[in-house]
Amino acid sequence: MATTAAHDVPLVKAAAPKFESITYTTSEKAEVEQWLITSSHLADTTQDSAQASERLSSLNTHLSTRTTILGSKPSVADVAIYHYLAPFVKQWSPEQRTGEQGYHHIVRHLDFVQNASVFGLDLDAAQKVQIDPSEVVAIIKPIDAKAEKERKKKEKAAAAAAGADSAAAAGATVTSAASAPVQAAEQSQPAAAAEEKKSTGEAIAAAVGAAVPGVKKEKKEKAPKQPKPAKAPAAEKPFSPALIDLRVGHILKAIAHPNADSLYVSTIACGDAAGTENTSEYEGQVQNSQSVELFTH
Repeated sequence: MATTAAHDVPLVKAAAPKFESITYTTSEKAEVEQWLITSSHLADTTQDSAQASERLSSLNTHLSTRTTILGSKPSVADVAIYHYLAPFVKQWSPEQRTGEQGYHHIVRHLDFVQNASVFGLDLDAAQKVQIDPSEVVAIIKPIDAKAEKERKKKEKAAAAAAGADSAAAAGATVTSAASAPVQAAEQSQPAAAAEEKKSTGEAIAAAVGAAVPGVKKEKKEKAPKQPKPAKAPAAEKPFSPALIDLRVGHILKAIAHPNADSLYVSTIACGDAAGTENTSEYEGQVQNSQSVELFTH
């Protein structure tokens, strides 16, 4: 199957106006352009089976956590992928589509693009990829987002470690080659010069607080902690007549307490505001009153 630049594909050109109202970031625009190039490579008939399988697996993994190529935003990249892959997917067996090693997510993506109105492909039934849910061979397991994140993290760390090992090996070779004359020169120095160098190093180290190999750094004695002064107790307030709630009242009535031999229930006018709950009995006779219990001896 001959490939054409994705921008020149009639299906892509016809769908492009559908996405003019969508705002894309600079990185999303770059990603769309990259996928337009990749889409044409997916249909390259000159590639060997291993390379084709690798590219399809990469796309299938990319779509495993995305609705569209960009994630959730539709774009011409989705239409380009559909254009180049639909003829191949039509010929795939159920095992290739939904088997244990099948490309479930690619099939799901193509079905979404050919039927979703947002892409506006307006394909008739004969043009679409026919998908029969009853022919699903193996149901895919949901991807564990946490496990996938850990896997990518480990791969990134392994790649960084491999790069660091390569750099270290190259650096060791260069250092060894470059340090040979220096080592020979240092070995030929007189003992006095070496001692002077050591003394200078100690002086610099002492100034900046750094450690010098072979020289024990004197530990500074820590000053003993001073005990915290005890907090002074709060000063007691002097006694004052103002602390006493002293009232003068007019005893209006005193009767024996019904449940005690040495108590009386007295009604006393204490100057409370008229109309309170304690003034109903003598309303109009005195200003106000309240009942209290008094001890008698």
